[in-house]
Amino acid sequence: MLFAEQSRGQSLLEAVDDYRALVSKQGSYADFGFHAIITNPSETVLEQELPNLAQQGIMSMKLFLTYKHMRISDDQFLRALLKAKELGMIALVHAENGDLVDFFTEQLEARGLTDPKYKAIAHPNAAEAEATNRALTFSKVIDTPLLIVHVSVPESAKIIRKVQDSLQPVFAETCPQYLLLGKSNLDQEHFCGAKFICSPPLRSEEKDVDAIWRGLINGTFTIFSSDHCPYRFTKTPNGLPGVETRLPLLYSEGVLRRKCIDIKRFIELTSENPAKLYGMYPKKGAIQIGSDADLVVWHAASEFVPRPLQHTRDLHDGCDYSPYEGIEFLNWPRITLLRGEVVFREGVIQGWRGYGQFVKRGSSTLPMIRRMEKKWDVLLAAV
Repeated sequence: MLFAEQSRGQSLLEAVDDYRALVSKQGSYADFGFHAIITNPSETVLEQELPNLAQQGIMSMKLFLTYKHMRISDDQFLRALLKAKELGMIALVHAENGDLVDFFTEQLEARGLTDPKYKAIAHPNAAEAEATNRALTFSKVIDTPLLIVHVSVPESAKIIRKVQDSLQPVFAETCPQYLLLGKSNLDQEHFCGAKFICSPPLRSEEKDVDAIWRGLINGTFTIFSSDHCPYRFTKTPNGLPGVETRLPLLYSEGVLRRKCIDIKRFIELTSENPAKLYGMYPKKGAIQIGSDADLVVWHAASEFVPRPLQHTRDLHDGCDYSPYEGIEFLNWPRITLLRGEVVFREGVIQGWRGYGQFVKRGSSTLPMIRRMEKKWDVLLAAV
């Protein structure tokens, strides 16, 4: 899934068309779809452009509660959730309290504390937990499902788990960096900690990382994504590469080394649940008659020699480093098929640019247990 970001004042349709044109020009090896990032949920966007996107099969939006150039107000957030409910779209939410992050950032900058290690201080656990609680409160009021993305702290996971236990249709995502990397990576000589800057930032190696593993095991997290955001600049952009290492990291660490999840859970987190959540199932995320033949064949345990990741040998992501270099992998994809065609074999890309197709999506097929209350039904009918 690709993120199509609306600039302030830009038409959302225009933003999506720009990204679609970019994919068409460069060609995609893989099938793809779009999440529409809404930074300006105007009446035109909500009443005209979003229904248009839904008809095109773009059935997800992403909303930010942080970053000055992207975050929306509470009022805008509520209106966007109401429209998502009406259209059957799923809302993805980056939950951090933007004002709290800005306050800490200003305090640190005033003291000249701008090394990468201070990123973790500028984005405290409380900023994520507060915004998560606020997002889920609004979701309950509007009675519409949403997905909290890249959860990194136990406080957020506990809040999410609590509302899930009340049968509120809330889903959660976490990423490899919150399972395998800690904030000590930000404190390296020669400014090398900049290679590990992301938002939310890396957290405590012990308490926070272990809590995220627990959420993966007990079902709090619905999907496992990469939040792939690669850069090659000399300054300090905000994001980590990781799309190609996502599956082998979880397979090696979760299934083989820690043995805390089984193959069934691995498939749910990386394939079945994302396909259901984003309205692609059973075209994607299933092995059955009528589904796309998208398959990954792994090495037999007896034939794969564990080895540390080397970017230049193992990856094809166009970035010039990986935050996971040096981590020993216990398995790696051997063959990948897309719609029945072999596109990757023994570490070499076999596919071609342009083979990837746009996937038109419907509404989520994950269980949505709660239903609208009659009181809200009446209110909605009166709007």
